[in-house]
Amino acid sequence: MQVISLVNKKGGVAKTTTALALASGLSKHNFHVLAIDCDAQANFSTASGGEDDVVGSFDILTGKKNINEAIQELPLYHLIGADKRLSSRHEH
Repeated sequence: MQVISLVNKKGGVAKTTTALALASGLSKHNFHVLAIDCDAQANFSTASGGEDDVVGSFDILTGKKNINEAIQELPLYHLIGADKRLSSRHEH
């Protein structure tokens, strides 16, 4: 198993665009892809067509749910989505 992480504190550096292209491209080349969105803006999750208001990365990171409960099966790849609860500005 290989892990690819796209991380940068600065916004507007094409993290989401690159992640979407990688996930789609790798899956089209028969790689099994699990994309994990950990950004409170959830742009990757939204652009991927992931479901809202379901178990996601916040629930996994806080130990509230099992990782298998969070995996969404999308047409090209699997996704663990994000939501605004990942923001320190949001009350948990």
